[in-house]
Amino acid sequence: RRSERGLVGMLCEPAHQQRVAQPDEGRGPLDGFLLACRRVGEAEEIARRIKAEINNKEKLTCSVGIGPNKLIAKIAAGTQKPDGFTVVKEKDAEKFLEPLPIRSIPGIGPKMESRLNQKHIDSMEKLCSLTPKEMSQAWGSICGEEMWHLLRGEELPEKLTQQKSISENVLDVTA
Repeated sequence: RRSERGLVGMLCEPAHQQRVAQPDEGRGPLDGFLLACRRVGEAEEIARRIKAEINNKEKLTCSVGIGPNKLIAKIAAGTQKPDGFTVVKEKDAEKFLEPLPIRSIPGIGPKMESRLNQKHIDSMEKLCSLTPKEMSQAWGSICGEEMWHLLRGEELPEKLTQQKSISENVLDVTA
């Protein structure tokens, strides 16, 4: 628990982090920072400082993913665990995803993978080649069209649900 509190404090300070999704995962609004400075290099510098501080103070490694949206950043962070640093620019999102397995996408588990495979979608390349309508049909819901946009590096407005609002109250961390 001491380490979790220390990590939360370190994450909040340099990037003005607003949310800790899980004790071992956090994210900050570096996207707003990037819009202001228009330089991915500055976000990388901040992320490297956070990574170094976690290592120096807590003697832990961490993986960092920087991407054009939360989904791509999360996938990027997972590609070089336990001590990686991956940056994906919006123009490179599809190329970055192409060699990865479909299960690299958070939320795609065995059942969804099986549903996609039944529709002959068995690779990220095939998934990314679908149109928004085909993606909705594959998902069986509007979530497919949203996923189409996310896989291209687009950021969608966050939906506020009752569950989300409750967890925000519990997990919201401000500096």
